Amino acid sequence: MIYLDASYIVKCYLRETGTAEVLALVHSNLGCSSAAHARTEVWSGIHRRICDKTVSLADARNVWRQFEHDDALGVWHWLSLTENVIKRACSVLETLPADVYLRSSDALHLPVRRKIGSAKFTAGIESYSPLQRTSDSTGLMSIEFS
Repeated sequence: MIYLDASYIVKCYLRETGTAEVLALVHSNLGCSSAAHARTEVWSGIHRRICDKTVSLADARNVWRQFEHDDALGVWHWLSLTENVIKRACSVLETLPADVYLRSSDALHLPVRRKIGSAKFTAGIESYSPLQRTSDSTGLMSIEFS
């Protein structure tokens, strides 16, 4: 089982930098998981493409329906956000270096991933170097895109 954050899930549905690498990674693993809140992040990420005018509303709706179809088929396995997960995310934020910024929704992915233990954890941090430092200290694995 592989764990993806929302930015990598979006790459499974929209052609953009890194899509080929993420799809290869997904196809080489048995199952995909993410924190439950990633679903809203996926919707938001696709909506941002509408705002950027890189995706039409009709195309976005098609992507959302494909995602729902895949979810119904069991492609995505959603991990719940418990009170303990939220507290652990707060602890992660509290211990970060002062020059590292981590969004709250990204911080939630770290303890959720730890709930599933041995799964590979891949997150979309490739374009933000302070987060690369965070990944080094939290066990996150990322793919570098050219």
